[in-house]
Amino acid sequence: MDSTPTRQLVAGALASGLICWVFVAMLWNNYLGEYWLWPYVAIMPDSTRGEMSWVVGSWIYAPGIVAAIIVFFFRLGRWPELLRRIWHRDDAASTAARGAAHSAAAANAPSRDGPCAVAAAARRGRREPAPG
Repeated sequence: MDSTPTRQLVAGALASGLICWVFVAMLWNNYLGEYWLWPYVAIMPDSTRGEMSWVVGSWIYAPGIVAAIIVFFFRLGRWPELLRRIWHRDDAASTAARGAAHSAAAANAPSRDGPCAVAAAARRGRREPAPG
């Protein structure tokens, strides 16, 4: 299976993020009209206009629409694939780094005759005579 190059994924994700940001800003500032509010106005009864229930409903409706737009552009820009690649690369790098650190620590481990031998033996529960 051919995979999309990472550079292309990054460019697409950044472009979709920018377009999403501009679209939401234009919608929020009414540059695109108030068409996006028509479903909310149709659902809410006219008797609730100016009341707290209208305000609370709009606090739920507007972020819901914005979240739906963000999810749409998130999927359009293939952000899940990009994030999966980034996290997978970090996992592989951290696994390799842990393996290298473990190998280096094993190679540089102090001998049993060093100053830490008594403390290490005490942690293991053995009693060894103090050096010198």
